[in-house]
Amino acid sequence: MSPLVQRVWFYHERDYVYAEGEPVRTVWGFIKGGKVYPPKNSKTAQAKSVCSVTHAFKLSGFTTIIPKTTSLLHLM
Repeated sequence: MSPLVQRVWFYHERDYVYAEGEPVRTVWGFIKGGKVYPPKNSKTAQAKSVCSVTHAFKLSGFTTIIPKTTSLLHLM
């Protein structure tokens, strides 16, 4: 992204129907100033970091987004 911000991408090896032969990738998170930030969308990071880079191994291997709710009621 820039010399100060790195975007961490996952590239998927599987073929997905909706991708129509194009490579599929998702954003895991952003790294800036030694801190890990969850994505707001694929181009921007959220304002608040979730941890330092040295503690990133404790995060999910799929995303840095930490759910704020423990209930599934909001899906109804």
